Amino acid sequence: MTNMKIICFVDRGNILRSLVAAALFNQQIATHKLSEQYRAVSFRTQGYAPDDLEPNMYPNLTYYKVPYSLVRNWLEDHNIVIKETYYSTAINPWFAEKAHAIIAVDRRTEQSLKTMFPYSKNKICLLSSDGDDIIDPADIRSQDQMEQVVNFIESTIISRFHDLIAFAEKECNEGDRLVR
Repeated sequence: MTNMKIICFVDRGNILRSLVAAALFNQQIATHKLSEQYRAVSFRTQGYAPDDLEPNMYPNLTYYKVPYSLVRNWLEDHNIVIKETYYSTAINPWFAEKAHAIIAVDRRTEQSLKTMFPYSKNKICLLSSDGDDIIDPADIRSQDQMEQVVNFIESTIISRFHDLIAFAEKECNEGDRLVR
């Protein structure tokens, strides 16, 4: 367990995007029989400088009635369980230091992480290889749009799985990290 590499997925609220990314990544880890070596976790930046100082309105996705209703079936189909007892968690300096990779779901989160943890800049990257942000689903009101977001997360996790594993494996030397 001490040699297990931690891969952190981070979004602003740790309500949906980072949770889904971490869950899907853990599924890929299991599929590739790498569960003894890697573990994905999820965090938020929201509520802490330099990101919004305003914390999440609710502790997790199940309290956000419209977004949860739009994605609930998709989550169930993908064996992703978000219990009401789960609480959104902010990334902290300990995890930023211990993580082997910190994967941001959008550029705003990536920049916040680099500002919050400048000593960990070389292990922070954007999830999307083409630099696209994964849309924050907070204001989505249609089933199709919500499914586009989670399907994009899924396809990105599947297509970038080996790149992200390689990124977590690299030594933390500036300039020797994954290039977007």
